[in-house]
Amino acid sequence: MFKIAFLQKDFRFNHAFSIMSAILKNNGFETSAFLLDGNKNIVSEIHDYRPDIVAATIMTPSHIKMFEILRELKKRFDKPVIVGGAHTTFYPDAVDWKVVDAICIGDGEYAMLDYAKAVRDAQQVTGIQNLWVKQDDRIVRNSLRPIVPLADLPFPDFSLYYDKYPQLRSDGLKRFLVAKGCPFNCSFCFNMLLKEMYAQKGEYVRFKHPEQIIKEVEYVRDNYGLKWAQFECDTINLNRKWLKSFLDLYTAKIRIPFLCNIRIDLMDDELAQDMKKAGCDRVDFGLEHGNEKLRREILNRNMNNEQILAGAKALRTNKLRFHTTNIIGLCGETIENALETVDLNRRIGVEHASFSVLQLFPNTMIYKYARQNGYLSRDYTPLEVTYCMSTVSDLLAKNKSDRSNFVRRQSILEQNNIDQLVNLSFFAGLLVKCKLLTPVIMRLIQGRPNRIYLFANLLPTWIISLKYENRLSEKMKIIRSMTRVLFFQPGFSEKKAAGKR
Repeated sequence: MFKIAFLQKDFRFNHAFSIMSAILKNNGFETSAFLLDGNKNIVSEIHDYRPDIVAATIMTPSHIKMFEILRELKKRFDKPVIVGGAHTTFYPDAVDWKVVDAICIGDGEYAMLDYAKAVRDAQQVTGIQNLWVKQDDRIVRNSLRPIVPLADLPFPDFSLYYDKYPQLRSDGLKRFLVAKGCPFNCSFCFNMLLKEMYAQKGEYVRFKHPEQIIKEVEYVRDNYGLKWAQFECDTINLNRKWLKSFLDLYTAKIRIPFLCNIRIDLMDDELAQDMKKAGCDRVDFGLEHGNEKLRREILNRNMNNEQILAGAKALRTNKLRFHTTNIIGLCGETIENALETVDLNRRIGVEHASFSVLQLFPNTMIYKYARQNGYLSRDYTPLEVTYCMSTVSDLLAKNKSDRSNFVRRQSILEQNNIDQLVNLSFFAGLLVKCKLLTPVIMRLIQGRPNRIYLFANLLPTWIISLKYENRLSEKMKIIRSMTRVLFFQPGFSEKKAAGKR
């Protein structure tokens, strides 16, 4: 049977691959998923599978490692390699065409089927919509096909992951796609570019039918076990009528605790009450910044603090836990501005606030703003931005002589206080919970990062994980991670250290 190997970095269920697998299997193909994280033998495993096509999904932060894997695969056996995901969609000219035969722009469910059929049947692959294809010494660039409504996609192939990977199968938390597309234009996000690409191609923001989601949840619950459902989309409360219909059905048939993403300025007491009744355990939302001027003018997020406070009050009143995402290192941001974000998180009573440093990816609105307003003195490539995003786990592997510079969350932003802002990002989550630490942290951010920065950064997540993790074995894993961070022991992983929360 003609075989397709799906390659991804993250050790998690991938919605796009599960749909592609279902489509391919329905058309006589065999599929298998290969997950890079924690797997040192992935090249050998894919080689032993003997696929006829290797299909990889790549995000820009991990594209260097992923292309290294693809190079190794090409050395072992010369089979067609097709790559999709955000990196190829937004940076198609940054693809390493020495190891790639085709890339997918945008959605790839049926483009993958067309490509697999053409390769299997020894037909031309150069005319397939959504694909850029290498032909001799040139690249054939095809147009995008119309958007496929979610209702027209087949039932996901959950077996692709849950039959092969016991860790994913035994995990009580499982993910379900409920919608695609976002109507908002945050300056740091690629969403606006994707909307422009798909203009006149169909309904960009689309939700699954509630009945369809219920069937998926029931299937996973009955076949693989389910303690929590995570409903994945950008904003589940965007379409209030749809959400009300879904919650009514979920309340009647499921009522398993669930997590989801919301837009906080669209939240009110009635909606929070309905979500709690249906079994909602926690919501996440992007607060992003506590200063209204920076939030509106730099991040292009049009909501005010009163709306955030009112939405959070509705969540607290109905005993819904909530986590926030926040950004530090904005153009023109001061330390005082950044502390406004800490303060607003404290005021709304957030359970956990995560902070990241703004990454200025080329072609985004905020990158253009930074370039036009003197915060960047030259143009940067996606590769250069990625090199700035060195992870803690990468730096922990260095020898002792290098540790004076370890844990450096860098930014390409050119302003005098950027080092202090980057340093503050390590402590901001802890500062939300403990205001008394402010004088100490204000002194620490003037120095050079060390293991205390990392420990402070992960401590709020560890506390949440220990609070909600019932299994003693998992609690011990978290405690071991804490020890590794403090004493530079090998084997540390940021994701494993975080645990569940």
